[in-house]
Amino acid sequence: MVRLAGQPTSMFATVDHNLHASRRAILSSFFSKKSITGLETMIQGKVEKLMGRLATACDQGTVVPLDSASSALTADIISEFAYGVSLDYLDDPNFKNEVAESILSLASSVHVLKFFPFILSLSKIIPDSVVETLSPEASKILRLQKLVRAQAAVALKNGGHVKGKDTMFGALCDPSLPAEERTLDRLQDEGFSLIGGGTETTTGTLKIIMFNLLHNKSLLSKLREELAQNSCDTWAELEQLPYMRGVINEGLRLSGVITRLPRRAPDEALQLNEWTIPANTLLSTSSWFMHMNTELFPDPYTFDPERWIRAQEAGQRLEPMIAAFIKGSRQCLGNHLALAELYLVISALVRRFDMDLYKTGPEHIVTYREFGFGIPKEKGGLKVIITKTLNS
Repeated sequence: MVRLAGQPTSMFATVDHNLHASRRAILSSFFSKKSITGLETMIQGKVEKLMGRLATACDQGTVVPLDSASSALTADIISEFAYGVSLDYLDDPNFKNEVAESILSLASSVHVLKFFPFILSLSKIIPDSVVETLSPEASKILRLQKLVRAQAAVALKNGGHVKGKDTMFGALCDPSLPAEERTLDRLQDEGFSLIGGGTETTTGTLKIIMFNLLHNKSLLSKLREELAQNSCDTWAELEQLPYMRGVINEGLRLSGVITRLPRRAPDEALQLNEWTIPANTLLSTSSWFMHMNTELFPDPYTFDPERWIRAQEAGQRLEPMIAAFIKGSRQCLGNHLALAELYLVISALVRRFDMDLYKTGPEHIVTYREFGFGIPKEKGGLKVIITKTLNS
């Protein structure tokens, strides 16, 4: 499982519990809620850049691939945060995005790579032209790895500083770390993991949310009304709005990494009803099964933001049942960053624009099969036409 992405020295691929903990500790402070709150000005700047692109599309009457635009936004944010240099995919006329192409290529091959994880390692020593012929999908993954490696090499050369900024690469280059933890291969693997994990998962959630708001505009009206009644601009303020919080939670519930993720409790037995699971037993499940549990979430396939308000009024603690970011010591490191992005960009889209779906139905959005992520039945993505610019 952990070898399938071709990042053998990343946190994702670190099986040993203690080594994983030490590698996670290097970057955990960057992703604390306090750190992400301090990053909000940069995030808002990227969101404004996207809003400008959408305003232009409104004037020109062009169709917008909103999922591609979201992916460009998240890639620009995580690249500047991690590397100190934005990839500037928001500047591309078509939001062309090597990160998204690479991650989606990896997803399309995930089941093969689980059983034959040496394929990506082997492809690294084969000439690029041959890899392109044999496996265009693998070549996209390798191109992103090379892009990340180039950024890592710059960071290593400059002691972790990029254009005078302290970056996550800088933390990974810290001289106090063991030499084997400061290699170019190690920085490449962790950098690939950071940018991959920080792009498509958030985009998938935004796609689910915006489709449902536009597919059932009574939901959009309720959210817009709540935002109009509350002058909330920051992440901290927005997450206090009950309906807004319900919208985000429903998006998280219906998206994300849904493949089975193997886990162990290394030094304690787990008790489940009358069953005891011995310490260090390998087990796994899918978050999808948890989120589709009808006892927890009645009518689970329906996007229903108000279920969270009803639960709160009834004294139920429903939010701990969401496992989109997984749980425990291997919980997604970037959960606060993803939440900040979702709150800020969804509120901006709802306040600033009227838009309609364009040749996009449930078959292009709703989870139909599992390729690591939830994948819809049909290709095409989330396309919209911006019909009106509103007063924000």
